[in-house]
Amino acid sequence: MESAATLTRLDEPKLYRPRRPERSPFYAVLHQFFDRITREYEQRFERTFGPLRGIVPKTIERFFGCGLPEGGFARVRCDACGNETLVAFSCKQRGFCPSCSAKRAALWAEFVRQEVIRPVPHRHLVFALPKILRPAFRHRRRLLPKLALCAWKALSSFLREDTGGDALPAAIVSIQTAGEFLNGHPHLHVLAPAGTFRADGGFVHSPLRRRCSSGPLSGQRPGPASQGADDLAGTGRADENMATLRISCLRRRGDSRHPGCTS
Repeated sequence: MESAATLTRLDEPKLYRPRRPERSPFYAVLHQFFDRITREYEQRFERTFGPLRGIVPKTIERFFGCGLPEGGFARVRCDACGNETLVAFSCKQRGFCPSCSAKRAALWAEFVRQEVIRPVPHRHLVFALPKILRPAFRHRRRLLPKLALCAWKALSSFLREDTGGDALPAAIVSIQTAGEFLNGHPHLHVLAPAGTFRADGGFVHSPLRRRCSSGPLSGQRPGPASQGADDLAGTGRADENMATLRISCLRRRGDSRHPGCTS
């Protein structure tokens, strides 16, 4: 049995402890070398990675003040005991600051789970580009939303055909511009129901077992990933061990557009 002293300690309020981002290796490397990168970027990196966008220095500058009183803070006071502490503001940078990105990702995932997706099987799909087409998106980022639209039209066309009706498909599309090793690799991550929805709210499952020789998803690579998607659809678990289907939406030879894509 727990002692009274242990129970008392559990009831005590937790103290706020600053996370000290300036002590992390990530912060130290950026703080030491970012000025040099901006000076040498045009000569050393622009040809490979494209021009340095104006948002990059702004993002770094805000990150340098994240979690530090020098970047702004709020004074928090306890009405019961009168104790006061300073809580540093966060930078709220999406996709860069490790702390803020983790919080935003957790909140977004919870929002999607509770408010957006329905309790039906889902699939995780990846739309990748051939290497020959990637430089076009590196230097013309305005094409990225069109790439997402192209993938959505291809996927929705396939799902409607696969379920044999005019049911409504759905998907969440996330645009990514870098690969695993931070190389330039524009691609799309898609979370989509494993089927379509009827007007009455019913769900029509898409087995995805057949191999398509033509059509919107003709770039599908056969292999264990497709079988994994079938297994996932059979279990009905949308958030565990999602199979990844690597799909090439644009092809190198011939007409580079699938029927569902627009220029």
